[in-house]
Amino acid sequence: MASAPYLQFKEIELVKRVIILPILLKSLDQDLAVLQKNKLHMWLVYNAHLKSIGSAIKRELKELEKQMKQRGIKILSQQHESNGLFTQFLCRGYEHEISLLHGFIHAQITIILSEYLKIDLTEID
Repeated sequence: MASAPYLQFKEIELVKRVIILPILLKSLDQDLAVLQKNKLHMWLVYNAHLKSIGSAIKRELKELEKQMKQRGIKILSQQHESNGLFTQFLCRGYEHEISLLHGFIHAQITIILSEYLKIDLTEID
């Protein structure tokens, strides 16, 4: 039996992004629920902005899923574990797996969200 060919860097990054974006969307939904519940003074503006970001992330996710299909990549399963998220996926007919630690996922969510918000993380105290 032939061993699976090495994954290209772009393929690994694509899979990681497709794993992380739905987690970011869930986090945004939770933040929206908190905003609506607490009714901050400017909650309508915050709400509209977060919904706009959520829509942009959904568009990106849809585009990434299209790219995955073109590259022959398919997520087979995901399991939440005590230290992170374990994902099995198919790439060009071969099975692969990736484990993302909670700390890595949180860091990536922070980076991605800061990109959408146009915030330079190096300038935050």
